[in-house]
Amino acid sequence: MAIKVAITEENGDAKIQYLREIVVDDSVEINTKTSLKNGREYRVDYRLFLSPAGWRAYDVIVEGISLVGNYRSQFDRVLQKKSFDELLQDLRECKRCHRKRSLLEAICVHPQECE
Repeated sequence: MAIKVAITEENGDAKIQYLREIVVDDSVEINTKTSLKNGREYRVDYRLFLSPAGWRAYDVIVEGISLVGNYRSQFDRVLQKKSFDELLQDLRECKRCHRKRSLLEAICVHPQECE
């Protein structure tokens, strides 16, 4: 395991401070703090894995809330009411609809509303 401390970078209206990088085998977690011009600060962490094509992000954690964990809990709620095949069909239908909604709204809506 390697731990590195990085630098601060200006990016438009935000300042991103790279707090540390933790490398374990073929994965890495990068911890950052983003400071906005209005004074608000947010902790944003990134989890990546090394693929044959290079580093790929698989999770983003904002203020302790994981994108992967959030999606997983949404899918779990839906799968308590529907089968996996029904979930996939709903997702395919909503992809076809091209509507911009949250994932939970998209998979709970009746597909005929998209037509």
